[in-house]
Amino acid sequence: DVDTASIICWYTFVIFLLKELRQEWLHFSPLRYDFLAKGDVDTKKDYRYAVLINNVPPELQSNYKLRQYFNKLFPNKVRQAHVCLDTKRLDKLVGERQKFIENYEKADAKIKAKPGKSPPKVRVGANICCQGGTKVDAMTHYLQEVDRLNIAVDDERRALHKFASGTEKIGVAQEISEVFPVSTPNSLPLDSPKMSPSTPLLAKGENKCDEQECVKLLPGEQEVTEHNKTCSRVLSSDEEATSKIERPLLPHNANPPTFGTTPQIFNTLPTLDIDEISTAPTAFVTFTSLVAKQSAVQCEINGKVDCMDVIPAPEPEGIIWENVPLPKKRELVMKFQAALLWSTGILFWAVPVTFVTSLANLDSIMRSLGVETIPSGFLYGIISGLLPVWALALLMYFLPSAIDFVAVKFIKMKSYAQVDEYTFFWHQLYQFANLWFLIIGGSIFNQIDELLNEPRSVIKLIASAMTGSSVFFLQMVIFGTFANFCMELSMLPRYGMTLVNWAIQKDTLTQRMLDEAKKPPSISWGVQLPPMIFIFLVSVVYMPIVPIMDVFVVPYFGLAYLVWKHQCLHVYAQRCEGGGVIWEVLFSFLMGCLYMAELIFVSLMVLKKGLVQGILGLILIFCTIIGHQHMKRTIIMPLKNLALEMAVAIDDDEGELELDERYLADYATAVEMQLYGQPVLKQSLGERSPMPYRRPNEVDTSTPPEERVNHVNP
Repeated sequence: DVDTASIICWYTFVIFLLKELRQEWLHFSPLRYDFLAKGDVDTKKDYRYAVLINNVPPELQSNYKLRQYFNKLFPNKVRQAHVCLDTKRLDKLVGERQKFIENYEKADAKIKAKPGKSPPKVRVGANICCQGGTKVDAMTHYLQEVDRLNIAVDDERRALHKFASGTEKIGVAQEISEVFPVSTPNSLPLDSPKMSPSTPLLAKGENKCDEQECVKLLPGEQEVTEHNKTCSRVLSSDEEATSKIERPLLPHNANPPTFGTTPQIFNTLPTLDIDEISTAPTAFVTFTSLVAKQSAVQCEINGKVDCMDVIPAPEPEGIIWENVPLPKKRELVMKFQAALLWSTGILFWAVPVTFVTSLANLDSIMRSLGVETIPSGFLYGIISGLLPVWALALLMYFLPSAIDFVAVKFIKMKSYAQVDEYTFFWHQLYQFANLWFLIIGGSIFNQIDELLNEPRSVIKLIASAMTGSSVFFLQMVIFGTFANFCMELSMLPRYGMTLVNWAIQKDTLTQRMLDEAKKPPSISWGVQLPPMIFIFLVSVVYMPIVPIMDVFVVPYFGLAYLVWKHQCLHVYAQRCEGGGVIWEVLFSFLMGCLYMAELIFVSLMVLKKGLVQGILGLILIFCTIIGHQHMKRTIIMPLKNLALEMAVAIDDDEGELELDERYLADYATAVEMQLYGQPVLKQSLGERSPMPYRRPNEVDTSTPPEERVNHVNP
């Protein structure tokens, strides 16, 4: 009996799949626990002890107050705290400066590559239609803009430091005396030249120092001159009344603030108002022990709704810093609005899918081109069959980028791991929608009258439509097996344009472009996994209907294993670690595929009038639900957080982090040292000048010396 054999094979497959998924979880759980306990080995140790706090109330929005708050909850267990500042203006200035730096590098590369041509020009002062203005030398203009923006960035950063320092002064001295009653080797007085964020303002009327050797050492400098220890730089009474921000004093070995030839532009900078600066309801706190961190994450901190929400901090490299200062409530509202957008898009997704697949009909295209005789060869049959598949793949190519853009620019999520998970979720839902729209889209539109008169015929319609759509899905599997994996191995989508530029005009590539091309790419799971899960869904759905489909699916996943094993080991390098969160989402979608396949199997048995087989299929669905819930309760849920018992054992085995008085020093020094200090506030991370055209050790030695372009900036 065919139906009896079908139910036996179906039971065998479902039990085997559940067993394999459980084994995968058992293999994953120790890796997840190791990550929760030790973090990423490539990241500083502070990472494993850090938490991200959303919805910090206004009364706690300073480093000192937040440290004091958590010190009351976890006495002497708080290593550092950083309340984020609203840095929109500084981010804008830094981004604008980076644009001019890169424009200068491109102009420099063109001149070095083609020295015989006239230098590039740029129009300054033109209106929105590029009319009017004056043409000036591009490189000189870019240098002037970089000079101007260096000053603006320094002033804005100094204003932020001064604002934050004002919130720190009260109580810091008392905190140091309580936490560090005895001076330690690492202790430095707050008025030390090494620790001062700027030159102190003394009583008005004292003489200002004009000595060239008067410098302010950046964090990490080791020498202080005798002159620095004794001299004072002060403002006159007029300057004190009008100036809000003192100018930075640079070390001898630091880059000067200007390297162009237009000092008059310094007088055009806007006056900054510290009153316009504000803190953000987002903060990072680093503890000295895992027990303190896990207690903060797993416990209710203050019992108020939407207040002091504590989660483990993402890796610093995985944080989208410009989005961090934004309130969590705003993110939730934007996320809800985006969910409405994507949900509405799924409802109408049948229109573009049906349009694209029907438009990509080779016979119709040939007739529209005036070809009366349609070819009927083997090659023509392959092309006409794969053309709709190519068209759908092209449509789906742009979808993940759109979801990613919404997550970063509209919702403004705070980490790349969140963005990847969000892209994965919605991309996969659209892939699921593709299955049903491709199966029943045209059939429903063609038989809408019959469905209105006889709604119960929808199951028969779906069953007949699935058989007719099997050829299209088989072509998708074949296309994915050969085309997708070949493109992945070749890396043409990523490096294709770079290779073309290198072949055509390699001398016009800047050093920055060459450096970027050498960086290994990062895997975007939200882009790569959904098409594979879609093929898995097709295979399990068609298993009882068109068994031959699995003959082509097995090579697909076999090749996928070989290709991605090679890519993960030798090609890709993740920008940041997500801690295995994607696997939990992947598992949920795999279970969703299994539930859909089981429902279709039961419906098929009922249509074939196999009542017993249909009942057995329903029993299997309930068994699957029980097995799924058992895995969630016994394996998945305990992996959400590190158990306190395990945290105690790790603290006893590896010890705790030490408290460091330097984190209680002035704001400018402390933020430089903090792992989770906002990068835009760190002066040491700023890029102030263009890169050279070529580094000395990267001169093209394949070109004869007499024909070689001067690759090194003088």
